[in-house]
Amino acid sequence: MKTITKVFVVAALVFIFASIMLSLSYAEQQTQQMKPAEKMKPVPPKLAADLKIDNIYGDSYCACKSALVQVNAILMVGIYVSVSNMRDVLTPATISVTFFNYRTGQLMTVKENVTLNPSERRVCAVVVEPVLARKSTGIKAEIQPSGNVVDSNPANNVMTVYECNPHP
Repeated sequence: MKTITKVFVVAALVFIFASIMLSLSYAEQQTQQMKPAEKMKPVPPKLAADLKIDNIYGDSYCACKSALVQVNAILMVGIYVSVSNMRDVLTPATISVTFFNYRTGQLMTVKENVTLNPSERRVCAVVVEPVLARKSTGIKAEIQPSGNVVDSNPANNVMTVYECNPHP
């Protein structure tokens, strides 16, 4: 009888010790997961901008326009993108121009970083060399704000043209 009592006492002590160790371990994990308020960085508010693609142009003229219609091509001597910042927020942004380049035989994307002043409209020379592009794919321009800026109207950030527009 004494042996059974000793076994129960030892088992109870082991159970109590294990319970204490588990609760201490859990409390330590919870403490490590919680960060002090002074270490947490405040999240800065996002600035609201409204960027817009106004138009996509070729340089001064559209070469061989009538002959290239038969071979599904657009020849533009440079690609210029007219963009606008519709709000009173200084806005860093990236302009991307995508087209199928017949010279390389693949889809090509060219990016240009710009900073638009409040309420500014600007024409940016994104591609400065002649481009022979696939007409059915078109030439697509897109502008995206960067940094701590979000666009309030992303629907006007993209434009695709299927014809050569001469630069005004």
